Amino acid sequence: LDDQGGMGKITHGGRELSCGEHDVEDLHQDLGSGAYGFVKKMQHRETGLVMAVKIIRDNTTDASARKSLLKDLEIIRNSDCRSIVQYYGYNFTEGAIWIFMELMQSSLESMYGNVARAGAQIPEKVLGRIAVSVLDA
Repeated sequence: LDDQGGMGKITHGGRELSCGEHDVEDLHQDLGSGAYGFVKKMQHRETGLVMAVKIIRDNTTDASARKSLLKDLEIIRNSDCRSIVQYYGYNFTEGAIWIFMELMQSSLESMYGNVARAGAQIPEKVLGRIAVSVLDA
């Protein structure tokens, strides 16, 4: 990975595709947020691929912080773990880093909320499988 600006690339279905700000359409659904940025649901215009896009505010000019982020992206890119979302690619834009990822159908947080609202409990066997998946990642 390099940290050159401009047009990014994603890999999906064995194809490498351009993926910059103008190649995706914001579907106006916020999926989450945190201290460093947020995650939105977007669609690749050319392929129709719906994905999660993590947008991290790049407020730092610190070269070591950027190098650390690139190292983390390289690890995710080379991972073939079934327990984490698929990584498609990234793009540096002015003031932000966009990370393109597989869109999950649900999350552990929403599943837990649904179970709690139903007044139920998650079976121990299911919790065990979740724990193993987390440790595998």
